[in-house]
Amino acid sequence: MMHHVSLRSTSVQATVIRLEDAAGKQANFNPETYGFVYDGNWHSLVIPFTDITAQNASFNFGNVNNIFMVKSTPGEGGFVVPETYVFYIDDVYFSSGVLSTSKFEVGKISVYPNPANAEISIKSNNKLDSVVIYNLTGQKVLESNTTENVNISTLKAGMYFINATSNGVSTSSKFIKK
Repeated sequence: MMHHVSLRSTSVQATVIRLEDAAGKQANFNPETYGFVYDGNWHSLVIPFTDITAQNASFNFGNVNNIFMVKSTPGEGGFVVPETYVFYIDDVYFSSGVLSTSKFEVGKISVYPNPANAEISIKSNNKLDSVVIYNLTGQKVLESNTTENVNISTLKAGMYFINATSNGVSTSSKFIKK
């Protein structure tokens, strides 16, 4: 079983992640141990339940009172500076076991030149079955079975989305028609 959480902050205050059951039994964690960095970017943390029970063997997962709390640890002067203590929390959940499927890989495409005048070339690691081009309002404006070089000379100037399909799997990219 795992405890998952996404966390973001630029705070310079050191923190502790705390879980607490209804009886007040706690487990505290340094978020940096699980890959968190105080850089303003989102970081997904996964805390194994074994780490929780290692701190508190009688922690009651069936009756959790506080799923996630961020607690500050005092700075050099022994106090917290509230105006620098800003955290964003998302995607808090528990999971049991590993959720997986067989390896699934979506091919990436490269479209060039971009911007283009009359023709675009499409490169892919996979053999493409079809190429469909949509305008910004989502209307299909061009469909091609020719998948390496596509004539776009009839399109008006603007931005377009290209959807390439290989073995039933689609991937998208953008390009600009001059």
